[in-house]
Amino acid sequence: MNVRRIWPLLGPPEGRARSTARAPLLVLTILLTAGVAACSPSVTDPTRSLAPSVSASGGSASPVSPSGSSDSVATPAVASEPTISPASTSAPQPTPHRTPAPTFAPPLAWSGDQLPYETLARDATSFDVAAGNIGFVIVGMDGREAASWTSADGLTWLEHRTGITLAGPEPAAYFRAVAASPTAFVAVGSGIFRSTDGKQWEQVVERQVADMNFGGDVAWGPAGFVAMGPVGAAGATAWVSEDGRDWQPAPASPVFASFCLGKIAGGPLGYVAIGSDCGDQERPVIISSADGRAWDRASVQPSLAGKLLNRGGVAAGGPGWIAFGQFMPAGSSTWGTQIWVSSDGLAWRRTSFLRPVAPYVACPEQNSAEMRDIASFAGGYIGVGTSYCNNDPHGAAWGSPDGLAWQSLSNSTGGGFGNPMYAVAAAGDRLVIAGSTGYIDYLPYFQTAVLSTAP
Repeated sequence: MNVRRIWPLLGPPEGRARSTARAPLLVLTILLTAGVAACSPSVTDPTRSLAPSVSASGGSASPVSPSGSSDSVATPAVASEPTISPASTSAPQPTPHRTPAPTFAPPLAWSGDQLPYETLARDATSFDVAAGNIGFVIVGMDGREAASWTSADGLTWLEHRTGITLAGPEPAAYFRAVAASPTAFVAVGSGIFRSTDGKQWEQVVERQVADMNFGGDVAWGPAGFVAMGPVGAAGATAWVSEDGRDWQPAPASPVFASFCLGKIAGGPLGYVAIGSDCGDQERPVIISSADGRAWDRASVQPSLAGKLLNRGGVAAGGPGWIAFGQFMPAGSSTWGTQIWVSSDGLAWRRTSFLRPVAPYVACPEQNSAEMRDIASFAGGYIGVGTSYCNNDPHGAAWGSPDGLAWQSLSNSTGGGFGNPMYAVAAAGDRLVIAGSTGYIDYLPYFQTAVLSTAP
């Protein structure tokens, strides 16, 4: 079955161009040499405590000129945007920044290459990436099988068709999300699967049991792995495992009622999941837990507004947590990405509004920008995603030294990225971004960025 048939279930970007171009599979890799810390303020790494360090979740990053010149585009602070929420004395206020706002601009040189895949049809794609004990693992699908790609260095990749399929006329099997501990990888999608090397996978929970039928996300944190999946309009359910093999459902809770999951992240403080009210997808819902078992729901807050379901995400970072979602300010016709931060996962304040990042050409209408993932990297953070210009999707990336103030990034030539970026993971001196072409092919790809030491 063609992959285009399952995209409505995965919540793909809206308004894709109907081009017949067949772009190669790509995944974005960044290499950093020693001395990165000198490029930006020191930030405690809030991501999963993997060895090497790894992104807190599983979208795309933007490059900066290797010469260190300022070819990035500064993003206006939210104060310069139209009103984002009704005036309220109790509403969280934007976090003040130094003037000028801190910048994130390590000099990075970028290159790209194609990921291997076997199918001749247009049904191979990647969805997520994680970094663990063997290097990087990208997950997705190839044909009707769930598939993974592994790389020790983020540069040379091997594909592994898992043989995991679904019987009958159902859509193809796939891995939607992946997370890593120091010893194992866990993927969710058509069930919950575990691997020690990213190549051989065993199904540890049936999809019908875990409510992971073509959905869900997984994170690794202080209590181990936490997987969460949708249960239709009824809400969500959570599963917890210390080792990724033995799983137990979290106790039933009213917190999960009418909660449609978007993303989940793990960090030193526990876990945070973001999404929407199942009855109103523009009503954000955020829940948090210290152990993946007992969950609290954030109260309704004036600053929390926008689309967090399929258009948002969350990562450990900043004062504790960084969340983002698609938002259109009052008086504007342009969708952008709103950033919120929290120290406890319950009380949130907005800090930045990120405008669309055009592919460095004029884009008079139908602009939108959506961040898809964040990773701690180079003493700060990189967010990756997609920017639309007249319904054509392009990769977009933003950088921040603190998770509060953000700026648009460009590639080594000062231009944009050709393909949407869905997920990002960091390990040591490298950053890998997984994505697919934004056209009818949806083929996975990767790119490489290296820290330039040239003057």
